[in-house]
Amino acid sequence: LAALTTDVVVLFDTSASQSGDYRTTALKTLREFLANLGENNTVKLIAVDVDANVLTDSFVAPQSTQMQDGLAKLYRRVPLGSTDMEKAIQVAIDSFAQLNANRRAILYIGDGLSAAKMTSPAALFNEIERCREKQLPINSYAIGPNTDFVFLANLANQTGGRLLLDGPNITSEVAADHLAKAVVGTVL
Repeated sequence: LAALTTDVVVLFDTSASQSGDYRTTALKTLREFLANLGENNTVKLIAVDVDANVLTDSFVAPQSTQMQDGLAKLYRRVPLGSTDMEKAIQVAIDSFAQLNANRRAILYIGDGLSAAKMTSPAALFNEIERCREKQLPINSYAIGPNTDFVFLANLANQTGGRLLLDGPNITSEVAADHLAKAVVGTVL
């Protein structure tokens, strides 16, 4: 998509609400997103629920063996519990500890509900400020039986990211294309 390299942290929601058709669609979208991203970009995959579980130890090529191993771990995870969005965002930000010349982006796939730990306005402001300092746009694909699209829209608006809402006209192919373009796009 873009000639510049972008390092992307993908936060994939594995809470109980992400089951059935929602999980199937989200996983298919993730696979297609990785296929659309291009080999000049790198991805770190993290499963998020009450904890954030790193599935690829570092940023890897989207179609690499390491990513396939990470996806296999993701497929084995049973959707349980709820999500701690504050912790998920913190882990994503901390993944970019080593600064380099590459662009950076966060992609969250899930419902945005933070039932494990409610995110306080002060904590949210702190995480948004950290994203701004590190030039980390948070992009999201809101999918699930109920979504906190207002929370996800706030993250996107405040960091220069984008939000895509699941709906009847949003196929996994459309979502993957939109998300791939969003994470490599230039934030002004």
